[in-house]
Amino acid sequence: GDCSDFTTLEDAIGEQISQSIHAKVIESLLISMVCDNTLKDAVRTKGASVLTRLWDNRFSKRIEAYFPVLETTWEARRHTTVQLGTLMGVSEIFALMREGGDLRFVDYFSRDTCPHDELQAFREFLFGVSAEELRIMDKKMKDGKNRVFTTQDADTTLSLPSTYLYNHSATDFVTQLYLFFVKRHLEAHTRRIRNLQGPKRTAEEHVLVYFLEQACAEGK
Repeated sequence: GDCSDFTTLEDAIGEQISQSIHAKVIESLLISMVCDNTLKDAVRTKGASVLTRLWDNRFSKRIEAYFPVLETTWEARRHTTVQLGTLMGVSEIFALMREGGDLRFVDYFSRDTCPHDELQAFREFLFGVSAEELRIMDKKMKDGKNRVFTTQDADTTLSLPSTYLYNHSATDFVTQLYLFFVKRHLEAHTRRIRNLQGPKRTAEEHVLVYFLEQACAEGK
């Protein structure tokens, strides 16, 4: 029927917009990496090569051809409800996996040698709360002022409202996810250039650097 056809068309349009936004996020990450003189030259060169291929194939290849781990995790994250609680992130990680998040993304931040800066970036991604706000909340926990937190206790300007899925179309939801990335990306970049406390890269950028380093090591 007409309604079914319209829904199918809307889903198809939403899928195309989703792919375009994913490509835009990847592009932003790669440009940032290419311009980052703290990274190894080999990684920056590999990033430039991948960026060129992305531009060449933007409309003919899905972004999964390059980085499936990021897209599946983004899609899972936009369906994940944040609880906060004791700020351990257990329920959020389980929710991310339940919604189809790529295990490699979580595994990267679960390793014993994961630096504090990278863990902070992962917590921003997981909770949708800035590192600065999380630092204040951590101190309240340490001082015994709070035992648990809810989303009402935090500045969740990074997060996706729990009612968003029910009040907006899929297209709007994907756009909101892009803004979720951009805010973290700009704040991380500001910390890096001003040498401020907190994560200097987003969680996605750390994972992307890792995969490019692996590609360099394997000669791909």
